[in-house]
Amino acid sequence: MGTEPGKQMGLAIQAVLQMEADCARLFRDLDKALNELRPISNTVTAGAGYTIDAPQLYLPKLLFRRYAASSAEHLVLALNVCLHNHPAPAFIEPILIVGNVEYTPETSDRDESWRPWDPWSAFFDWSSEMPYGRPLAVTPKRSTVTKIVVAAEPLYSITSLEAALRVIDMVGRPGKSATFTSLSAVS
Repeated sequence: MGTEPGKQMGLAIQAVLQMEADCARLFRDLDKALNELRPISNTVTAGAGYTIDAPQLYLPKLLFRRYAASSAEHLVLALNVCLHNHPAPAFIEPILIVGNVEYTPETSDRDESWRPWDPWSAFFDWSSEMPYGRPLAVTPKRSTVTKIVVAAEPLYSITSLEAALRVIDMVGRPGKSATFTSLSAVS
């Protein structure tokens, strides 16, 4: 590899594009594997700039996928691939955060109540700790969220569908119990 900044930037862009393609493939694989749940929407990005004054124009902060339980739409499995938090970095590498979220069933405005970044908020903003590899019950700080359990792993440790399903099993699927026996609530 050359040391010219333009070539290094080109390689970095190619790496990001490959990561995004890998995430899209993971989401499609999960759509099939989580067949008892249904995807809520087809949108998968958040936090990308849309104006010339945006802090980042092209790279979204978050890739997400949300699934609802067929029998209870207020029970949601939410996946967040956190790419960056520019200009104030909260993490040094992309991470996957999975959340088992229970929303208030009577909320009528789903766009407001089912925020795709609720796992991000629970892990980074609502919790006093940010551990990898274990479930974390977090006290919600939004009125439309009644309960949330999250688990996080560095994105590059998710090398297969089975690895992603292990993280999902840490928090449990909507309407089912998680595989762990107890949680300690974090405020």
